[in-house]
Amino acid sequence: MAESRLLPLLAAAALLGAALLLTWRRRRRPGAAATWTPAGRLAAIHLYPLKSGAGQRCQRVRVTRLGVRRGAVLDRCLAVVYQGRVVSASARRRLVLVAADVDANGVTLTAPGMPPLTVPFPQDGDDVSMVSGTLFGYPSSGVDLGPVVSRWLAEFFGDAGVYTLMYFLPGVVTPRRTVDIPKPYASLASPDDISAFTNVTPISVICTSSLDALNSRMETPVFLENFRHNLIIEGAPAFDDDNWSFVKIGDAVLRRIKPVQRCPTTCVNPQTGERSERMEPLKTLRTFRLAKTEDEKKLYKEAPLFGTGLGVDVEGDVAVGDAIYVLRK
Repeated sequence: MAESRLLPLLAAAALLGAALLLTWRRRRRPGAAATWTPAGRLAAIHLYPLKSGAGQRCQRVRVTRLGVRRGAVLDRCLAVVYQGRVVSASARRRLVLVAADVDANGVTLTAPGMPPLTVPFPQDGDDVSMVSGTLFGYPSSGVDLGPVVSRWLAEFFGDAGVYTLMYFLPGVVTPRRTVDIPKPYASLASPDDISAFTNVTPISVICTSSLDALNSRMETPVFLENFRHNLIIEGAPAFDDDNWSFVKIGDAVLRRIKPVQRCPTTCVNPQTGERSERMEPLKTLRTFRLAKTEDEKKLYKEAPLFGTGLGVDVEGDVAVGDAIYVLRK
């Protein structure tokens, strides 16, 4: 009897959720009559197969709801887990030196002082072992790629730690839902924003002029790679992305979710794996890029804001040189 009363309630809840999602989409997404304005061009595309690992420059990628993809390679489709947490370069600086070359069959890892290691991905019908790790306050899971790569990572880091490399295997691993992340700014996302192993949003963007503005204040310049963005825009004023609500590149339409709050990972030199003793560029960013509105101060506190996190409303192919069009707030 209790079950018979519960079923209508569950059905009503599902209908309400669908209605709320439809309302959200109609309220937030641009209509056919929207006037897009030029905002520069796509100067570079960076893809990071391994979270906090070395990046790859691409000429053309597919913008998908899960993130940037080039063939079989999905951005942040691999992550290292240690003691129940996903490892970032804040905790293991030398992780930025590990390159992951991914294809449909597996991944080849390379790093200074280490022999290359090729690890196969599970194929259809294979038994898989799962591993989970907390990422940005939210538990995430992936396929455990086995003990051989665990030993390789322990040798690279030079300790006796037990490391696991987990892989986002489509159809097996559940994507991260931005709205489920236990952070107050998760409410800025769409209910269907998803990603593999990125912190919050599936895609991020930065203007080259913003980096120029930062470096003009610093004794030692830093690189775009310090910030690990996917889409690099030139031709727009510094910090112009603060004012964008939607971005159109080719057929892809992306939606601004939030500014990107910066963490100590940005202080790790992507070429050497060494951390800035002065904690730059965070120190300089805090002098002019803290939140300004009361709402953002509550969300981001003392973390400086640099770049923009995006969700994907319309998937599409994009290439270096493509024009950028935006809708402004």
